[in-house]
Amino acid sequence: MRCGFSVAIKGDRMVYGCPGISGNIGKAFFFDFNTNSLIDLFTPGISSGANFGTTVAITNDDIVVGAPNSSFGSLPQAGRAVVFTDLHDGTAPFITTLNSVSPGSNLQFGSSVAIDGDTLVVAVIRPLQSMGYLEVFARHPTHGWEWEQNITNSEVSHTFAQSVALSKNFMVVGSPGDDERGVDAGAAYVFERGANGLWTQKQKIMASDARTLDRFSTYAVKTTRS
Repeated sequence: MRCGFSVAIKGDRMVYGCPGISGNIGKAFFFDFNTNSLIDLFTPGISSGANFGTTVAITNDDIVVGAPNSSFGSLPQAGRAVVFTDLHDGTAPFITTLNSVSPGSNLQFGSSVAIDGDTLVVAVIRPLQSMGYLEVFARHPTHGWEWEQNITNSEVSHTFAQSVALSKNFMVVGSPGDDERGVDAGAAYVFERGANGLWTQKQKIMASDARTLDRFSTYAVKTTRS
């Protein structure tokens, strides 16, 4: 079942993914520590083998769950991300399903997700090409989530967007297959959102003691200063 394959926590609220449940359809669960309530986050239309729950993210009002192997029409493994909003007191949340702005086979949209306020970032891995990118969405008051920008790195870096963390105007993106300091030594890229609302790359980070096959940045962790 692989329960706990992905986890995220915000205050007294937690979400975790089980992408191997029910023939790899997958599930995600929301837990409220105050009420000890556990809610099964279910959304219709998830295909067999979708691996819903591979990635999760949470804020005060939103939960995002990635299903990178979900089909989109006749396109296998196109992927999707599902946003659950206003999940409080056991009431049914408002559900928004997001697909890539340019859907295609084997994109695996939803392989990693991050959310902060009204900004949502979803990774497209493209495993057959080994070159991923990020799609940035913004929430608008009248028409919900809309695509804003695709983000790539300045180099042809393998497995870019394998992981992502987001905080206000800064984003860190993992590229564990980066080869600059050895095969699959890994690197992370820092992006900043400018006054025009667009994200630009500011820095590339590599481990000072990087070695071959370290795969630095395979996972991204977001922390909040108290």
